[in-house]
Amino acid sequence: MERRILPYENAISVFRHYKRHFNNMPTSHIASLKTFRRALKGEVAFMRCKGSFPTCDICNTVNNLANFGNNKWIEPELEVIIQFKMNHLAQQNAARDELEEAIIQARKIDKNGQPILVVIYMVMG
Repeated sequence: MERRILPYENAISVFRHYKRHFNNMPTSHIASLKTFRRALKGEVAFMRCKGSFPTCDICNTVNNLANFGNNKWIEPELEVIIQFKMNHLAQQNAARDELEEAIIQARKIDKNGQPILVVIYMVMG
């Protein structure tokens, strides 16, 4: 089974989002942080600290804005921030899928053993 990488820095960040999402449910229906961590253990990986490879400036900024422990945002504002993040992650996923498909196509060769396609991509720093 593959581990999934969650777009959060740690389990507490995911838990805050989870808890906020189910804030209208009875407390008895919401998992505790301890239970939540146990459920995630070994199943997921987290994006590391800011500035490390898996995160980008947009993700870092949105994570800072949507700090779920900070109550400076009213619900509609927080929903806009979260929706922006989900759209950004969907865009990144589509770009990864497109790159993966291009790599698969580049592995194909013609009858002379030459690649049919070449993939060139640049990482902007």
